[in-house]
Amino acid sequence: MLFEANILSTFKRFTALERTKRMVVFPVLSDLHTILEDIETSEPGLRNTLNAIEAVHQADALFNFDFFADLGDIGLELPQNEGEEARQLLLQAYSKAHHCVGRPSIVCMGNHDYDHGNLTAEEFGDIMNRPNLERGHTLHFGENSSYGYYDIDTKRVRIFFLNTSNGNPYMLENRQLDFLERNLLLTDDWCAVVLMHACPHSNGHGVRVPYKVPPSFARFGQIVSQSSFPVVVFCGDSHFDNDFSFGNMPGFLTQGYGGATGKYLPPGGRLTRFDSARTMLAEVAVLRPELRRIDVLRMGVNDAASDRGNAFPNDVPADPNRS
Repeated sequence: MLFEANILSTFKRFTALERTKRMVVFPVLSDLHTILEDIETSEPGLRNTLNAIEAVHQADALFNFDFFADLGDIGLELPQNEGEEARQLLLQAYSKAHHCVGRPSIVCMGNHDYDHGNLTAEEFGDIMNRPNLERGHTLHFGENSSYGYYDIDTKRVRIFFLNTSNGNPYMLENRQLDFLERNLLLTDDWCAVVLMHACPHSNGHGVRVPYKVPPSFARFGQIVSQSSFPVVVFCGDSHFDNDFSFGNMPGFLTQGYGGATGKYLPPGGRLTRFDSARTMLAEVAVLRPELRRIDVLRMGVNDAASDRGNAFPNDVPADPNRS
């Protein structure tokens, strides 16, 4: 098993958590920025980080994940992936790595996937997300397959995946926000998770220059904060860990595999440099609606020291059928 010690340590903490009938468990990867060969191992490094995808697939034998999440930036901006042939090789290898297992795998489009990929949002979604349909999973797409949602009906949890680079490297188009707002109209016994690349909160942005939240991200925050049931947000892109919230709704930013200096970290920002040949960096999200709680367990870098958790708003009733 790849990164066996990392996986087993996280699994031990996972087994200590109370089980519930509606518990949803999924790994979160982000910013793999991969090439298809190993050159060197220093962070951020130029190496094949697809082993992180393989590792979470192997961890599934223990965790029994509900689906796999990847928050984007796959590596199209790197010189080793320039040119049409290299670009297609990476896209196909990346998609194959995710979809070689039976469970759903969702990949968000990142800013570098947009501005270096020379492909449309529709093309990205068709390569990364549409293969789920071929494996019998029902994903509901928006105007293209780079955004949509996946329902875990038996647990009353809706998983949204958005494209923060559809038309601009850091923006949510109104049609996506309309899609989110419309499909968040669920009964109060549901929960939702939103997966996206760029962080729509100021805690995801460095303090080198003043940051003003773009209008589309501000509208996103309003939509989430006004939900009548719990909504949890997961983001990548920033290359550091942090936490944020919209109203009482929790959000988590994961460092992923991208490089960062750490010089301009915002309040609460945390960065750890690591060798991706020796360890991994993934989050294992454990959502338990009956307990009004989300736990985010680190698999790899910093281990338990990077575990996080958050309770849902107190005015959201607990499930009376909790087990």
